[in-house]
Amino acid sequence: MKSRLLLYNLLRIAISDNDYSLSLEQSCSIKVYSLAINQGIAGIAFLGLRKHMEIHGIKKENLGESAKVYDRWFAATASIILQHDKISHLQGKLSKCLQEEGIKALVLKGLSIAKYYDDASLRCFGDLDIYSPADYYKLDEILKSISTCFSIDYYRHSECRVHGVMVENHRYLTDVRGQSRFYKLEIFLQGEASASLASISDGGLYYANECFSFVFFVYHALSHFLYEKLSLKFLVDWCVMLKGRNELADDILDQKLNEFGLMHFAATMTALCVDRLGLQEEFVPKSLLSERKSIKQYLLDRFEEDMFVQEYEKFSSNSLQDRLKRGKEFYKKSWKIKEFLNVSTTAFLWEKIFALRKDKLHLK
Repeated sequence: MKSRLLLYNLLRIAISDNDYSLSLEQSCSIKVYSLAINQGIAGIAFLGLRKHMEIHGIKKENLGESAKVYDRWFAATASIILQHDKISHLQGKLSKCLQEEGIKALVLKGLSIAKYYDDASLRCFGDLDIYSPADYYKLDEILKSISTCFSIDYYRHSECRVHGVMVENHRYLTDVRGQSRFYKLEIFLQGEASASLASISDGGLYYANECFSFVFFVYHALSHFLYEKLSLKFLVDWCVMLKGRNELADDILDQKLNEFGLMHFAATMTALCVDRLGLQEEFVPKSLLSERKSIKQYLLDRFEEDMFVQEYEKFSSNSLQDRLKRGKEFYKKSWKIKEFLNVSTTAFLWEKIFALRKDKLHLK
């Protein structure tokens, strides 16, 4: 628990203009470093450590035995920056290919969120996610031409590896085939994606409007929370997004979160951002603040503990065997489904077994 609190303080310093009391010997420790790595926020936490040292005029040679951990943290951060540069380079290359073919597409998730950070290169990245509302199949052909490793083993996206980076070309944006409750959300997100590209004449990779970005982020975070677990990276993302938004009005965000059943989950994330990461309430829409006040402390405690659970099993395939195992895992965390989807685990899994047929979706 102490390591968590120390990590929280490093993150507070990194994403705010405030300094907090720290014991550098304890903060720059192998336990805190390992926790930061595990939670996907090593680069941002290291920024907090560096800022604190600069404020107090502390140099690495003053760290004693902790200097060894500092060096490991520095190396890990350098690797994060290199991965960002690699993905950004691939984004530029792929955007040029799309421009030549006259195809317009959106960048999803990582890179689209990183633009809200003061230093985008410090955010951990995994892969490059893209989405074209009108040209999914054409985009697949482009990816096939630049990669020798291309697969379509999942209905929501195809994937390939290009220059060591996994690229996912999304066909759908939500778990719509397996969950009828997300059908309207899928339609909304596809509409916002198309609207984001409507005024752009040239092909290439672009970022979606903020309405799409915020609603899609909350849905994506909820999906991770239900199927695996949420990490601190999602909370840091949500903090910087709320602080950095500039075109999305409070009432629009509130309306969409309520409309698609995402308000309760978004408010729970927000409460932890305020309590643990020092997010100022001035950046939070009123409806989220109001919903936050109704959240019981036991739920916040359980939500937070879940972020640090180590033994959740991950499934990398959609085989029948893995699907059955995944269904068993859902019963172990049935509280999540009941609390944030307001259905029983049995009803949730029943929907996935009897998934909506593609021809009923009226989607591409």
